[in-house]
Amino acid sequence: MTYETFLKIIPDMVQEQVEEETQVRLHTIYKNNDQRKEALCILEPGCNVSPTIYLRPYFTRHEEGAGMSEILDEIMAEYQTNRCGLYLDVEEFQDFEKIGSRVVFKLINYEHNRELLRDVPHRRFLDLAVVYYFLIENHFIGKGTAMIHNQQLHIWNVDEDTLYRRALQNTDRLLGLEIKPMGCVIRELLKKDLIHQLSGCPGCGDFTKEQVDSWSLHILDSLMPGQPYEMYVLSNRDKYYGACAILNDKCLAGFASEHGSFYVIPSSIHEVILMPETESLSLADLKLLLVEINAAGEESQEYLSPEIYYYDSSQECLRV
Repeated sequence: MTYETFLKIIPDMVQEQVEEETQVRLHTIYKNNDQRKEALCILEPGCNVSPTIYLRPYFTRHEEGAGMSEILDEIMAEYQTNRCGLYLDVEEFQDFEKIGSRVVFKLINYEHNRELLRDVPHRRFLDLAVVYYFLIENHFIGKGTAMIHNQQLHIWNVDEDTLYRRALQNTDRLLGLEIKPMGCVIRELLKKDLIHQLSGCPGCGDFTKEQVDSWSLHILDSLMPGQPYEMYVLSNRDKYYGACAILNDKCLAGFASEHGSFYVIPSSIHEVILMPETESLSLADLKLLLVEINAAGEESQEYLSPEIYYYDSSQECLRV
């Protein structure tokens, strides 16, 4: 069975398992970097919030030998787990004055998202595009995000420039900024991983914080022996869509006041790496580093750019 045939069959199979009034729809959801995912949305009567069930993993299960009845059971189990029977009041999303305080922005690659950019307000920045989303917080569904589309601008009767100015105010206020030495970031990740691994080992629950700190430092020294360059990670508090911090002129100027001119390596949509300029640091070295970073993720949703950026402290500007 082809994937296309699978997509035609599954909605009808699921529809037979739910109430007649329940709507089962197949949607193509567009993700960053032209990634597309087919999903089922199952909308119960009286609800306007639906669980989204991505279908590619289930097709993979079928290719590996799982029967269609087994696949159907797994889809229905996921539906039962995530169904919420929730009616979300969408009135406030129609009023920009109500939603404007939650509008923020992120950076994506311009060339890799041309199709998406036809449908969303945006502006060019270097080889990237600034796009907008708003933060959602609900007592039942928790925290989430929603991309802002051109249609919403027409409803709100605002232009992209208004959106940018509002997002510029909100992004730092709501998401914050963090610059940390690369070693500290890696060490924090190592400590979390160590604690997770040790918690699952019988008899390893009596370790102390000091022991974990010592082990993580030892591992870090072996991973980064004699690190020749200063490296810093710039992101937001949640490490989510944090690369947009390079839109903050005060942040870049503040870093330059301490370190002078510096390079910016766009490692992903979630963070960038800052490296102060030195005589021993060549552009070829940086290009090689970025190629290695992107090698595993160029086709992924987190890929940002193949370019190295340079912040000139004398002119206070960022350029490719």
